[in-house]
Amino acid sequence: MSIREINMSAESDTPSVADGTFQVVLGSLASDSLEILRRGLSVGSVISLGAPFAAANQALDQSEGQTLFRAIGAGTCGTVFEWRGTSFVLKRAKPGYEDALWNDYVQHKLITESFHEHASIIGDLRLPKVIGYIRSTEHQFWTEKGSLFPEEYRAPCGLYMTGRILPLPHVIRFALIAIFFPDELKESAKASAGNRDCLVRLYLGRRRDPERRKPARATLRNYNLCLDQMEELGLETRVFAATMGRSLAVMHWSVGTDADDVEYVLGGEVGTLTESPMTGMELQQSKYPLTTLDLSSLNFHHRTVNMWLLDFNRCKRITVETKDERDKAISMVVGSFFRNDPYYPRPLSSNELENELWETFYKSYLWAGSKLLDEKEPGIRELPRRFLKAVEAEMKTRIARKIAAEARLAAMGIED
Repeated sequence: MSIREINMSAESDTPSVADGTFQVVLGSLASDSLEILRRGLSVGSVISLGAPFAAANQALDQSEGQTLFRAIGAGTCGTVFEWRGTSFVLKRAKPGYEDALWNDYVQHKLITESFHEHASIIGDLRLPKVIGYIRSTEHQFWTEKGSLFPEEYRAPCGLYMTGRILPLPHVIRFALIAIFFPDELKESAKASAGNRDCLVRLYLGRRRDPERRKPARATLRNYNLCLDQMEELGLETRVFAATMGRSLAVMHWSVGTDADDVEYVLGGEVGTLTESPMTGMELQQSKYPLTTLDLSSLNFHHRTVNMWLLDFNRCKRITVETKDERDKAISMVVGSFFRNDPYYPRPLSSNELENELWETFYKSYLWAGSKLLDEKEPGIRELPRRFLKAVEAEMKTRIARKIAAEARLAAMGIED
């Protein structure tokens, strides 16, 4: 895949897309924003913030206090806070949800370890770095840091610290607003401080309602990017589907979790420093001191867009040693597949592209499952295929149920 780079010009505040001699200015034409999103939301694209934008963001952070904990999102079990001046976030347990937050930490750790072990299967998918858990009884932390939370969040509770998934940059956020927001919400969306914390959820299993295509609220936090929007932007949906298939197989049959309520998003990442691949022996034998750091990696104004996996608080353990355990495991993973937000492609569609995405997901999941279970007994080796067939069977049941419901409504003279 070629590297795509979007530049925020150092000479002006105007974002542009650069690839060879191609450049466009955001806002000049609708097609410009489409091109920015097509390139910028492709996995591996590089966003160049430029000096003015990087400096402005840094100044804004410093003006609000470098160690102030700022709420940047919320989920079922906790509220997520940015720890200013660091690359960390803290997820704070909601009352009654400390057990769920602890499970989030444990499952995240297990999944991270398995993904490292099976990196060749997973491919290009990121996990936030696991940092650690802070108990509510850690008096030193709460004495020193508790007052830095907003007032309503200062009571001691469980905290889970991870690396931060950086929000998508200004150029992509404004392009999303330009294309997908109604005119009456565009200015408020651009001005919203909360929209700086933009991650994009990848909904391969949902299309927008044709009657309600524009969002009712001016928010980009956890923005739901549906399949029809990805088609409009020309995104690499098969890459997303294949990555989801492989990673879900690893979570099921290596980690041993049902992967309930996990999320797949597009988010940012600062480029990391890289060192020369020379070995210690080669360095010892070199005649002169050498520069061993890749100096091109020192450009901290670049941000890479990557696909991320997060949120593991509802993941539950599955076991497969006995036939009863395997039957229960299949029931659990199928239930989680349909209970989750519609990240995964759906089978048995009347749409050709959707069927192609399901086929891509199916083959990728099956390939990964075969790699993981190749040396297991037949009853375990067949589990990946059993899962996929069970998903198709459940989808067939749901389609039949919907058709029957629509027929009953039609018989009563009621339109759906």
